Amino acid sequence: LIIKIRIYIFGGGRLRGRDSMITSAITSQADLKQNPKELHLSKVTYATPNLVPEARTYHASCLVNQFMIVIGGEANSDLKDFWALNLDTNCWFKPQVEGFNTYTGKRFHTASTISNSKVITFGGCHSEYVHMNEMHIFDL
Repeated sequence: LIIKIRIYIFGGGRLRGRDSMITSAITSQADLKQNPKELHLSKVTYATPNLVPEARTYHASCLVNQFMIVIGGEANSDLKDFWALNLDTNCWFKPQVEGFNTYTGKRFHTASTISNSKVITFGGCHSEYVHMNEMHIFDL
């Protein structure tokens, strides 16, 4: 995600052997004021290191005001969670999101910001690659 002059990256994974994945819960940032041909990532230090999302891959994220929103993804199973990182304070929290109880845990979905307070998710898959055609709009 790009906010002002920084790029933010959360999570991800890499293969470890044929059937094993190493996932990450690290947030990195790169400053765009410097030479964009030579971006250097640095780890974001969380203000609340005990309250962070589970390491994951295949999640969706978007930007709502100064908050990086992270939804779902995969760890040991499909995740059904909604996190926000305040990029001004580097504090993670789990906002109370109306209607989230109807959301199905999934991976490979998309998330987009549609206003100053709304996030829309679409698609994805769950379990053994059961493709989904559902859309949710969450008002923060």
